[in-house]
Amino acid sequence: HWKDNLSTFYVAETIHFNQADITQFINAQRQNEFAKALSDSLSRYITASTAPKGYLSAVPFNFYGGITREISPSVKAGAVTWIEVNSGYVRPSLTLSINFTPLKAFAATVSYTLMNHKFNQIGGGLAFGRRGAQFYIVTDNIPLRYTRIKLSSLPATNQNSNQIIIVPYNARMLCLRFGLNLFFGCDNKREGTVSGNRHYKPGTKTKDECPAYW
Repeated sequence: HWKDNLSTFYVAETIHFNQADITQFINAQRQNEFAKALSDSLSRYITASTAPKGYLSAVPFNFYGGITREISPSVKAGAVTWIEVNSGYVRPSLTLSINFTPLKAFAATVSYTLMNHKFNQIGGGLAFGRRGAQFYIVTDNIPLRYTRIKLSSLPATNQNSNQIIIVPYNARMLCLRFGLNLFFGCDNKREGTVSGNRHYKPGTKTKDECPAYW
């Protein structure tokens, strides 16, 4: 419910500017005149109110769903969908992934995402660590096309520089995340004597062997 610090603008006409209208203001000496003329033209058709009535707007609705299939003890395939409904617009997305865990303290993933009307979004991720803490880095859009740019062609650079840099070509978005997961708990019950903390098993008066970790 929006009810404070509101401003509403009303436009009474449809305004169209073409090239012939603004050509006379393009040169640097008359840019200030162009800005003033544009402001004067628009002000005649736009009125503003600083004390309108409050109004309601819907918050975005997000739906997530996922499924995982174990192909082998170290390989899993997954699918995740994310659907956002915002102001009557539906934005669906789907991510397919292959997750590989060759070692207990290392995992890798490769993903393919359908999102933002693009069909070439390849992602990847790495995770290191197991008990206690795990560091991860993941992205859902690795740029696949690159182009070469000479620094001399960029504004505010040394025009005599012949250095070439490689940058992504026509990349709309990049999502890169990294962080640290902390795990708290203990291993499942195992046969025999193991080192670790001895504590009472929930609901019983007998002690269970549980190697605890933070």
